[in-house]
Amino acid sequence: MIRALVRSLAAVSLLATPTFGHDSCVTPLPRCAQPRFEVRFGMPIGRFECAVARPIHRHAFRLESERCWVEPLFESRVVGYDLCRRPIRREVFVREGYWSYRTVEVCRCGATIRR
Repeated sequence: MIRALVRSLAAVSLLATPTFGHDSCVTPLPRCAQPRFEVRFGMPIGRFECAVARPIHRHAFRLESERCWVEPLFESRVVGYDLCRRPIRREVFVREGYWSYRTVEVCRCGATIRR
């Protein structure tokens, strides 16, 4: 009995609330806040966009030098043979690691091209 009363009160309270978004009740949105609907994959997608056109960014790359670490070089080599004449392999140090400089192209937006 109480559940039915609570359900009916909830339904009446939902019906009594004002509906927002009806054309005659709400003042129109300013032009920059009006939704623009776009169709992607057959479904409309609403987006709020301002009418102000943003400039298109074009990358203006400048050359810079970047310091990078070159890893030390190790190779797997045969260092001997066991009693059954099978090779014994070990990691052998070939070259030290060192710092090197390379040229990169950097834009002011942060985009970087490393070649």
